[in-house]
Amino acid sequence: MSDEDRNPHEKYIIGVITMTFAMINFLITITVTINLLRIKSMQNSFGYLNISHGIGDSLVLLIFILWYAPMIIIGSEIDQTLVALKIAHFTAICMCGANHSAIFIAAGRYNALVHPFKYSLVFTRRRTMIFIAIAWATAFGHHCLSFFPPCFYYFDFRHYTWFHADTLCGEFLSWFVDLCYGLVMIILIGGTDIATFYQMRKAKQRQDPLMRKTVNMRKRLRQEWRLFVQAFLSSGIIMIIFFAFHLVKKSMALRLVHFLTGCICVILVHGTNG
Repeated sequence: MSDEDRNPHEKYIIGVITMTFAMINFLITITVTINLLRIKSMQNSFGYLNISHGIGDSLVLLIFILWYAPMIIIGSEIDQTLVALKIAHFTAICMCGANHSAIFIAAGRYNALVHPFKYSLVFTRRRTMIFIAIAWATAFGHHCLSFFPPCFYYFDFRHYTWFHADTLCGEFLSWFVDLCYGLVMIILIGGTDIATFYQMRKAKQRQDPLMRKTVNMRKRLRQEWRLFVQAFLSSGIIMIIFFAFHLVKKSMALRLVHFLTGCICVILVHGTNG
């Protein structure tokens, strides 16, 4: 299927849907992030890591609002220009920065439950800032190769998703960045959150049966399930994104799949974390 064969209104529909999803999720995420900055009780390791995570998510969603959605509507063919490539690189770094921050959040939550005394020693203010710096430095390093022409990474406004260059370097990065990296993220984030939930369930079972029936315990159980479902959904969406980026070929006939994985799933994974 060629560009001429598709519905002439398709790009407007796709662009408006992308814009709407991005704006809703951006408002949620930026509100949560601002509240974390304002609430004094969140001026701690957990709060700082969540702020780092929220900044990454908010930047990704803001770029969708200001760049990707409008360019889809316009039907621009500037996806491989210098400006478009740099915006794609910056978006990828923000995505990774948010994901890497989520790793430290998951690790901190697990340690706070299993090793509460060690948690206060490991996750000090100074070390937390180091963890945040590591999260963003590794995010930049992860995508540094894509800054060079043979390995570039771009958003295709006609297929509604990201692609690597059709070169040997681009093919390697597609395996490494999309597939291998995605699997590691699922294991580190999702696996740690599942382990945390398991430990919380064990702790609950060791408590007195009468204590389990209190309002506070029921409230805590609901919170446990919410965190678990949130972590499961985020990890599941990340898995779909990275598998789709690698396995779904570049084709106009598959552009709806590209749109769902390259736009909607990316927006949701950076919005549901709020």
